[in-house]
Amino acid sequence: MEELKKQAVPRALIGGLAGLLVLTPIGAVLNGHLSAVKWVSGDLAQLVGSGALALAIQLVLYFLLGALAGVAALPFADDGKTLALRSLAHFAATAGVYSALFWLCRWTNLFGMDHDLGLWLVELAVLAVLYLLIWLGRWVGWYAEVAAIREKLGLACGPSLFHWKETLPYVGFACLFCMAVPAAVWACDDHRIPVLSVLYAALILPIVGFMSGLSLGRRHGFCPLYPLACGLFCLPAVLALMNSSALLHCAVALCAALAGNLVGAAGRKLKKEAEMP
Repeated sequence: MEELKKQAVPRALIGGLAGLLVLTPIGAVLNGHLSAVKWVSGDLAQLVGSGALALAIQLVLYFLLGALAGVAALPFADDGKTLALRSLAHFAATAGVYSALFWLCRWTNLFGMDHDLGLWLVELAVLAVLYLLIWLGRWVGWYAEVAAIREKLGLACGPSLFHWKETLPYVGFACLFCMAVPAAVWACDDHRIPVLSVLYAALILPIVGFMSGLSLGRRHGFCPLYPLACGLFCLPAVLALMNSSALLHCAVALCAALAGNLVGAAGRKLKKEAEMP
């Protein structure tokens, strides 16, 4: 843990610089409400009375958000209670910076809405879902590490039928990503020009489905229940928020997770064969 604490500062610096590089152009587009590029938010400049000061505030917030993301992958503690408390504190700090950007720069005008408590809560809900997805991904990694240690000590049992036990830690991730995230995207999107929905369906859904299936395949081999879970979890979101033509999303989620799982399982098999004497 002491070694991990030493890694926090360089990770925060690297994350902060990455935040500046990534968020500055994104912020410029959002400042212009997707129709122009404005490096400084006019609303923030009007609020503080200076364009230079507004730019400085934006850059500081970009850096802080990147720095918080940079240390997010590190374990915050050894025991469960402390880990939970520190994770909540980290989320609160991230939510504070995230909210400051949206409130001060008035990026919520993108959706044709003024600032209000309801919209702010929706934004925090989106952040909470993303944060929980990352936290679950890290937890899955810890779970796999513990399982590997038990296996080396001769304590682990053989794989379950269809690897259903090995798949369980990933099911929560699939549920959140295929059900909660589409609902959050739908709530935030402009339904006249659903840019966020198209981006989620065409890019984010297949990429995340493939990568999560790949991770599971690398750790446990072929797990057929996971792709099925991804497809089934997409169904309620499609039926509740979209129409029958969007059922293709279920197929995309299933096929992407299946492809990733097959690739990961093949890589795992090749690695085992290479390690055999």
